Parts: sequence; C-alpha cells; structure tokens
Amino acid sequence: MGQPVESDTIGYEVWDPALFTNAADPNCPVNNPQISGLYPVRCRYTDAALLIGVSGLNPAWHGTIAGTPLNDVTQTDSWSITGQSTIAGVGQSVRKVGRTTGTTAGTIREICKHVWHSTASGYDVWMLCQGGASISANPGDSGAPVYMDDEWPSGYGYYNPVMLQGILWGRRIVSTTPPYGTAGSYEYYSLATMIVNELRPGLPNWQLRFTR
Repeated sequence: MGQPVESDTIGYEVWDPALFTNAADPNCPVNNPQISGLYPVRCRYTDAALLIGVSGLNPAWHGTIAGTPLNDVTQTDSWSITGQSTIAGVGQSVRKVGRTTGTTAGTIREICKHVWHSTASGYDVWMLCQGGASISANPGDSGAPVYMDDEWPSGYGYYNPVMLQGILWGRRIVSTTPPYGTAGSYEYYSLATMIVNELRPGLPNWQLRFTR
C-alpha cells in the first residue's frame, strides 16, 4: 500500500474481511432500497483492511495522525490516538485530516446508518452502521481519520491525545428513510468500534487497538 508509486509502499494487506449477504446478517438489505435491484446486494461494516507495515517505518509514527492547520495540508504537528471516541451524537463537532484537503471540520449528521457504497464486481455494496458528517473532503482523502472536535489538543507539541471516531471513505447523496440514511450529501466514515470488531478475526494472536 502506497501513494502514488511502489517506492512509497508502507505496508501489505494481510486481511480484508469478505462481503456478506442478508443470510449471514439481517441488517444487510435483500435488495437495494435506492434503485430497482439490478445487482445482488453484499455488505460490510467497514471500508478497512489490515496491513503489515514494511521494515524501516519510523516507530514514532505508529498510532499518530498528522496535525495541520484548518483547511490546510501543511503538517505542523503530530497527535497521538489514545482510544476510540464513544460519545458521538448528532450535532457533535468532528474533524478529519486527509491527504488532499488537510484538516476540515463539521458536525455529525447521521449515526449508524446503512449506506450504498458502490456497485462493483456485479454487486451493490452496502456499508452498514456508518457515521455521516458535514465535513469537506475530496478524492484522495479516503482513509482519513475522523476524530472528535471537542477533544482537539489544547496546545501545540507532539503527541497531544485525540480520540478516534472513525475512518473516512467517501461522499454519498442519500434520499431514503432510516436506517438507510436521511436526505442530504454527507461524508461517510466507518466507526472505530466497527473496525476493531470486523478486523480482529484476522489477527487471532494479536491485540487490535487504536493507541500508541
């Protein structure tokens, strides 16, 4: 995994949980509620995979995110992820930091909504129990950490703690009723707690956690 060329590789995928159907989990729609079911539906709870990092990565980077000024991509700091935020609610302020747009801020608009992700390989892929927020993002920001705004570091300096809310994957315009989203155009992210639950089976002898 690297951008934009092989020489930038930082790791290799070792576990990517399979898509599942309604037969495995009743939260997965039998048919696509947004269009006239042209393809069978498959689901996931996260847009995340597990990687093994290449040798030579700076261990000080583990469990940290880049700190940039608001609406800027220039890194001026680094912050330590010390855990998963569990206090999120609609209207809660959040931020994300991504490769293309840097740090942007907004509010949570949806909690645990089922969202149509894409149509790929002959399937309509749905992401279950996602968070939606009015934070600005553009192509290249996928994978950005989403964290709580009111836990923003009070001072500058390395390893100020932040609590992770989730991992950004993309924008969707939603026009249906809960649990399949409310009307609006939001950036969606996989919830940190779901990421832990879905990736943990790939590491039977390891402990998966968001911390330094």
